[in-house]
Amino acid sequence: AAKTRGSYLRVHFKNMRKTAKALAGKKQSKVIKYLEDVKEHKQAILFRRFNGGVGCYALS
Repeated sequence: AAKTRGSYLRVHFKNMRKTAKALAGKKQSKVIKYLEDVKEHKQAILFRRFNGGVGCYALS
């Protein structure tokens, strides 16, 4: 288990929350592969909460 905290970061809470939930419980090698696929638009991180006005599958 790990906790993180950052002050004065240019990120949105809602985006970081969904990213953390998508990565929770996975091994580091799978996390790195998953994030590389997200960056290349091969996979998407789904909005399961705070999803009003956001397309869930726009990146897939």
